[in-house]
Amino acid sequence: MTNFIRIAMFFSIASVSLVSCSENKTDNDTEDLTPKITLQEKETAVQLLEKNCYSCHTPNQGARLAPPMFKVKDHYIDEFDTEEKFIEAITFFVLNPNEENVRMPGAKNKFGLMPKSVFNEANVKLIAKYLFYADMEADFDEQSSHPNDTSNYLEIGKEIALTTKSALGKQLFAAIEKSGAHGAVEFCNIEAIPITDSMAVALNTKVKRVSDLPRNPNNKANEMESTFIDEVRNTILKGEEVKPKLQIVNGKRVGYYPILTNGMCLQCHGNPETQIESITLSKIQSLYPKDLAIGYSRKSN
Repeated sequence: MTNFIRIAMFFSIASVSLVSCSENKTDNDTEDLTPKITLQEKETAVQLLEKNCYSCHTPNQGARLAPPMFKVKDHYIDEFDTEEKFIEAITFFVLNPNEENVRMPGAKNKFGLMPKSVFNEANVKLIAKYLFYADMEADFDEQSSHPNDTSNYLEIGKEIALTTKSALGKQLFAAIEKSGAHGAVEFCNIEAIPITDSMAVALNTKVKRVSDLPRNPNNKANEMESTFIDEVRNTILKGEEVKPKLQIVNGKRVGYYPILTNGMCLQCHGNPETQIESITLSKIQSLYPKDLAIGYSRKSN
């Protein structure tokens, strides 16, 4: 029997968008940075990038929803060559992503306009400061250079999961840009599962997104999947690094890849009184009368 990987992509109700780095650091780690950014600032910025940016700005070719971060840096630093100007320009666009503020028209034409989301301004400025000083490609290579016994299968599964997420995300972003969050709810109701299924066929595997508190009952996690979601939730609450998991189920390799909430997710999955617009909430209640997927949260840094 040919083994294949089934990918379960999770969206956990208690997910907190914090991923901590647990790699050992040495004094040499700051050699690629000027003294104007400290090791602590670098570590915090990397964590913020992982939780807020890399899901779209991934360095992985073929799974991107937006240009990779090192390309963003290269473009902006050509025009804004001082720390102050660079940070100001990056922060202004992230907090105000509209047609007038676009400075990467090629990326906009390829990926679409970055959806409006809620970001902490101080966090955005810290990320921008890190981008200005860091060697992005070298840092990413360093983070990816510690394989384990199952790394090959986990990496194969990760590429499948990211490719599927990219296919869904591109169309979801387009729906948000066209009609706002309530338009995204209608899009997901019609297209989310068919797109996921079509990617599974194209990639010759089985892919599904599940939750212990789903919006669509068809995305309900089974007992084994719910156990992993609980493990992820506990890991996040401990402030530890969330990692994918590989295990054998009925003779097949199954990879589990958590999806952590961010500010954009909360427009449809956050607090119904403070984070979900009334028109969006009405659309959710109309299309999903048994909806359980609100009240999601994330940890703020």
